Amino acid sequence: MTPARLPGEGHAPMRLALLALLAAAGSAGATGPAPPASPDRETLRRSCRDDAFRLCPGQVALARREGVRRCLAANRDKLSPICRTAFPEP
Repeated sequence: MTPARLPGEGHAPMRLALLALLAAAGSAGATGPAPPASPDRETLRRSCRDDAFRLCPGQVALARREGVRRCLAANRDKLSPICRTAFPEP
């Protein structure tokens, strides 16, 4: 039996995955090429997606890509180690 979904819930994971990937890619690209030991894009996306849901639910719900990126950057010390690699220290 499939669990019941809330209205609009079916698209939220896909929307967040895209937002997290774009946020991570934008941050990583701004600092130059990634070091050789950096995580692959899919691993980074999953890690940042989980952190975005945990730390930035309001921005995720509003589908604000730049808001999610800023929120994750502002919470760098609370990010998972993998996601943190996309947000270098200022």
